[in-house]
Amino acid sequence: MAAHLKDEDLKPEEREEYLSILVKSGESLLDILNNILDIARLESGSAREERSSFRPAVLAQEVVALFAHRAAEKGIALTPFVDPNLPEVLLGYPMRLKQVLFNLVGNGIKFTDSGEVTISLGCARRSGDETLLAVAVKDTGIGISADRKELLFGAFVQADSSITRRYGGTGLGLYIVRSLVEKMGGSISVESVPDK
Repeated sequence: MAAHLKDEDLKPEEREEYLSILVKSGESLLDILNNILDIARLESGSAREERSSFRPAVLAQEVVALFAHRAAEKGIALTPFVDPNLPEVLLGYPMRLKQVLFNLVGNGIKFTDSGEVTISLGCARRSGDETLLAVAVKDTGIGISADRKELLFGAFVQADSSITRRYGGTGLGLYIVRSLVEKMGGSISVESVPDK
């Protein structure tokens, strides 16, 4: 595409198309590189992060702000919900949590053609000053069949080859998500119905 752009006889719409392909290809390569670096850090144990205080409502809003444009382009509602019973400030791993939400919301938008993606943060359990945070990302996307759910969080796994052809991706995002969640002492699962 870059070589074609050197051609001075290109029509403006051709130039625009080639630039768009270049940008999308660059973004795809960047995603792949970032995923590989994340996996390398996780597996080497160098992805250490100190616990720090954070505001769940602010973190959810930051993730929404990152994806607002992409959701708007697809005509999808992107909304955060923070349970009012959740403490205003928590001590945990905000950067890891943000990366988890980034991957989950990105997938939600990618696989949703109409409807909405919702981020929910709530309290799964409280004991004294300990709070187990419950995080859910819900979408009205294509869903996944029951027989593929168990494979979803493996490395280089996607629901099927037609998904890869239509939506792209490497199948590393959810593997990274699972690894991050487990490093924070949590667990992750999926509930889905195809086409819902």
